[in-house]
Amino acid sequence: MTTAYEGGHPDHDACSFLSSVIGKQFGVPVWEMPLYNRAAGELVRQQFLIRDDSPARAVLTASVEEIQHKKKMISAYQSQADFIKDFEPEVEQFRPQPQYDFTQPPHKGVLNYEAWNWPMSGTELCEAFKKVVGEQRPGEKAA
Repeated sequence: MTTAYEGGHPDHDACSFLSSVIGKQFGVPVWEMPLYNRAAGELVRQQFLIRDDSPARAVLTASVEEIQHKKKMISAYQSQADFIKDFEPEVEQFRPQPQYDFTQPPHKGVLNYEAWNWPMSGTELCEAFKKVVGEQRPGEKAA
């Protein structure tokens, strides 16, 4: 399970890339979940960039205790409290990871971390991904 390649945070995109590489090398399935993106210009939480019929959506309805437990886990991230307060703890979405082209940013718009004026761009991150793939030994599967 990894984060979706969505341009929300460079660490999340790197985790998606690395999960793809590991999944291919070891022949294990990789599943992903959406966190946030800015593909449409506004910050969107918990929605995949590419909508299709593949997402499995779980709505936690088993018990109030289950939802309260998740809210307690979320509250442990105090440094992120302002940001994650708008997440819906009752909802989980996940799907098999699509075949992303990690040599290109996840969408053509401004990535979230570019909008936040972080000192990196999606293009720079993709260049780093290309270096990793280029450094694989002969016979290894590329991402």
